[in-house]
Amino acid sequence: TDSLDKNAVNAKIRAGNSFVSNSALLGLLVNGQAPGAVLKGAAGEAVTVSVSMRSIAPMQKLELVHNGAVIKVFDISADGKRFDASESLVLRQDGWLLLRAYNDAAQPDILDIYPYASTNPVYVSGFGPRPDARADAAYFVRWLDRVIEAVEKRRIDFNTEAEYRDTLDYLGNARGKYLELGK
Repeated sequence: TDSLDKNAVNAKIRAGNSFVSNSALLGLLVNGQAPGAVLKGAAGEAVTVSVSMRSIAPMQKLELVHNGAVIKVFDISADGKRFDASESLVLRQDGWLLLRAYNDAAQPDILDIYPYASTNPVYVSGFGPRPDARADAAYFVRWLDRVIEAVEKRRIDFNTEAEYRDTLDYLGNARGKYLELGK
C-alpha cells in the first residue's frame, strides 16, 4: 500500500516479525515461516532455510545461528552487499534459529562501531530435545541482580516513588521467571 498502518506494523513487531540493523536488511524463512513464528516438526525432519541480505555497506559475515551456535556460515565474499540462498538442514534440537550479519571492524559508510544486523528467531519445536537453558537463566538472574542494585542506588533518578517501585517490581518479576527457568 501507499501508507503504513501503524497498528499493523506494531502487531508485526509484537509478534517478533522483525530484525535489528544499522546496515543490512536480512530475510529469513524456515519452511516458509518468518521470524517470530513457531515451526513444528519431527525428529530427523529436514527444514528448508531461505536467507537473503541486502546491505548499503559490504558485510564480511553472514551466519545462521541455532540456539546460540553458528551452524552455517554463508560465503558472501562476492561483494558483501547482496546474497540469496536456500538449503535443506536437519535440526537435532528444539529451540530457535536466526540469521545475523556483521563485520569485525568499522566501515566508513556506517556511523557505528561496526555494521551488524540480526533477525528475530524462528522458534522450532518437535525436532529433538529442548536445549538446557539453566546456565543462560542463571546468567540473567545475575545480570538482573546487578540491574536491581543499580536501580536501588539511583532512586533519585525516578520521577515518583510509584515509578521507582514499578520498576523494581518489573525487574523482580523478570528475575523470578529466570529463577524458575533455571530449575
